[in-house]
Amino acid sequence: MAGYTKLFSEIVMSTIWREPNHTRLLWVTMLALMDEHSEVMASVPGLADAARITIPECEDAIDCLMSPDPYSRNTYADGRRIEKIDGGWRIINGDYYRQKQSEDERREKNRRRQQRWRDRQKQNGDDEPDDVFDEFWSLYPRKVNKKKAQQAFDRLTKENQQKAIKDITHRYDDVNSQFIPHPTTYINGERWNDEMADQVQVEQYKGNVI
Repeated sequence: MAGYTKLFSEIVMSTIWREPNHTRLLWVTMLALMDEHSEVMASVPGLADAARITIPECEDAIDCLMSPDPYSRNTYADGRRIEKIDGGWRIINGDYYRQKQSEDERREKNRRRQQRWRDRQKQNGDDEPDDVFDEFWSLYPRKVNKKKAQQAFDRLTKENQQKAIKDITHRYDDVNSQFIPHPTTYINGERWNDEMADQVQVEQYKGNVI
């Protein structure tokens, strides 16, 4: 099933942007067409039609994208961008683009959540601990033993309460509930200070740039 790939501004700073128009058109087209397996299933004429280029231009662009790029910021596969598979091609760094897209979407979702929190603070004031805990509780994805959680939360400094709420707006997005600690464990352990595992995974992709 095809989805969509966000086009990042950094593409204009990559070596691909120095290539002829038909190569750039084909690359952007392939990024848009790749499926959840980072594959583009198509024939050369089909790709040429999708990119609105000629078949000879498409063949030339494919050769370029399959060739090493000594100036590419991506050192993996010697800078090659695609590889031939049965029935089409695979975007070598497809996982990087998908992960980067997810991270950007998550940041935007976090920004909206935090804005809603600030709006509520302005409306209700920030001197009512129950309201602050209720905000934490509404965001925390594993709701177990609310009474103990509130007792632990109320013992926190106001600064740490705010840190916990801000952290929860993004830490456990798309995480299986079995890996999420009980809220009291999260609070008592001051887990908002923990390094985020998913962010570490994103950093591992940093070398695989467009």
